[in-house]
Amino acid sequence: CDLILYFECTELVEDHSSHAILVPGVTVAIGLDKTTKLGAVFDRYIDFCNEHSNSGSRIGAGQLEFVHCSLLDPSDTAEASALMKNDRIKVQRIRKVERESAAEQVRRQTESDRY
Repeated sequence: CDLILYFECTELVEDHSSHAILVPGVTVAIGLDKTTKLGAVFDRYIDFCNEHSNSGSRIGAGQLEFVHCSLLDPSDTAEASALMKNDRIKVQRIRKVERESAAEQVRRQTESDRY
């Protein structure tokens, strides 16, 4: 494999607070080629988490997002995302609503500053 990426959960994930892997401080290393789609790597991480679940509850791909400087796109490759050997990927719950709310707040502030 060309690269090894380290995945670390940055927060407790709702409904999985007693999970063995999805807790802050636990790091999972995954090797991949530069041309591997990140979605396949994310799926492998989720499979690994589900294999090591001590509660029996499964985590789904729609519950987590992966961040390295910015939100990573599953359809990109490691090379397209400018990922380097030994980079750390932050795993967190989906924050789409919070991002949209923050963007709307910035838009409103920018609009109000014009007047």
